Amino acid sequence: MYSIEFQKYGLSHVHLLIFLHTSSKYLTTMDIEKVILVEIACAKKEPQLYKSVKEHMIHKPCEIAKIPSPCMKNRSCTQFYPKKF
Repeated sequence: MYSIEFQKYGLSHVHLLIFLHTSSKYLTTMDIEKVILVEIACAKKEPQLYKSVKEHMIHKPCEIAKIPSPCMKNRSCTQFYPKKF
């Protein structure tokens, strides 16, 4: 089962659900954390990749000055940003 979504500027990403055989399942969150990792590229080592991720894949705080943003409706962010850390 999968769903492909398009971020702003047309960038896509996928949500994918895979059903594994019982002998291959990850049973705890610690097991899952061993195989899934999310990190932003190093700005010094990979400046172009860092810039692209920062510019296209991270939702910036919404403000009144950014009303034309796709997420803005009725002067507020439809994704409820900024969120508490």
